Amino acid sequence: MKVKCSRQELEAALKSASRIVVAETERKKAPSPVMTHIFLSSEDGRLKVAATDLSIEWSKWIGAEVKQRGDVAAHAGKLIEVVSLIADEEVTISAKDGFVKVEGKKTSARVKATSAQDFPVFPPADVLLERLSGALLSNMVNSVKAAADPKGVRPEMNGILVEVKEDSIIMVATDGFRMSISKAKRSNGAFAEGSMLVPVKAMTEAARALAKENVVEVWTTKERNQVMFRAEQASIRSVLSEYKFPPYRAVLPTQYDTRAVVTTSEMLNACRRARIFAKPQNGTTRLLVESGRITVEAQSDEMGAVSCEVEADFAGVPRDFYINVEYLIDALEAVKSRQAIIEIEHPSNKTVIRPSEGADDMHVIMPVAKR
Repeated sequence: MKVKCSRQELEAALKSASRIVVAETERKKAPSPVMTHIFLSSEDGRLKVAATDLSIEWSKWIGAEVKQRGDVAAHAGKLIEVVSLIADEEVTISAKDGFVKVEGKKTSARVKATSAQDFPVFPPADVLLERLSGALLSNMVNSVKAAADPKGVRPEMNGILVEVKEDSIIMVATDGFRMSISKAKRSNGAFAEGSMLVPVKAMTEAARALAKENVVEVWTTKERNQVMFRAEQASIRSVLSEYKFPPYRAVLPTQYDTRAVVTTSEMLNACRRARIFAKPQNGTTRLLVESGRITVEAQSDEMGAVSCEVEADFAGVPRDFYINVEYLIDALEAVKSRQAIIEIEHPSNKTVIRPSEGADDMHVIMPVAKR
């Protein structure tokens, strides 16, 4: 293999791929050396940069002058270090005699290579579920991902539920104490329908890698055990979770006795101030929702207290309860409209945050007991 390409584009692709490979500190635990390596493959006018941890495969294509086709795998960390320290605009990458050679005008380095045959081949994803813009995919994932629990003890909550229905696509995440839902209309109901639980890491990488793509296709396998997000210049594949997502519709609030509309930035700033003194165990913060305002209060016996008032367009029954301020901050940060709607169910005090316009999103937060 021998190709010439932009050093800047190659470095960006390598750094993105490095988020997938196993960290050097975990190298000895990796079941396969390929999990610490980056795969390079040349084809007509393009260089493919790929990485896998055996459950997720990340791929990116960059423009290249292909002088000799071929493929090879090399250690991720060393390859990135070498490429990042070359000052030239273009670099030449070649593979020969068990090494990957990286050349600039005045710099040349060799990195130990591994046979590309060790890189796993995933089964074809041949069931098309949906086409959507990269921006929409990114917005939906970023709206819900904070509510997932990727490191928790309940594996059914370790991912993001993706439901592709006749007229809509829905993403849901929960950790048992809060839930975030994002819904969008389907572009073409003629595609297949399906429901799948995708690991948070895979969804996050798909949102990051494909955000600027005009069209992203969502594919799955006939066995419905993998998903692939594919665009013209990049793709993300992932093994799906075998666990069953909780029946989330059963816990959604059904009626609201309190409604307040606030300026999103003002409410977010008040919550960030409250976080300074909120109890670290569960972010306990008091919310007083009443005519014309919401008061956000937090206190620490050791450090002090804070109270912030936020103007609100109020309707319904006044409320006085406690909530996790970290969850409130996550929800408000996901709201992109100038105003946020806050609705509270009686008597549970389940709190719903949603944008006043734009995205069809909602964030449900359970109250906490005063401690």
